Amino acid sequence: MKIPAQTVTLSTGGGACRIAIALSRLGAKTAVFADVGQDALAQQILSVLVEENVDTAHIQKTLPTTSLAMGVSCQSERTLFTYHTEEQPDFDFTGVTTDWVYLAALGGDWER
Repeated sequence: MKIPAQTVTLSTGGGACRIAIALSRLGAKTAVFADVGQDALAQQILSVLVEENVDTAHIQKTLPTTSLAMGVSCQSERTLFTYHTEEQPDFDFTGVTTDWVYLAALGGDWER
């Protein structure tokens, strides 16, 4: 059975992206440390971040596929379908200086 959609919206999400974009809009200098794939979704995410004046120099493109979530709302109910890679990122913070850090969900063995 197919149910026709009334609207469709594609937006960049995830804690790191949402906070970086919001703070950038408030005038703060922001950057995101993240790991994405080498796919069209990753290009879309990078494009949005650049458009929002978020530094993307620390985003790695090492995953096979970019993580995503898709929400479906129907008759006041919402269902989320999610895909998250299990690979643990290995970020290099050498030379990074900042007064503030927002630590978003990293999954896996993030304490390491």
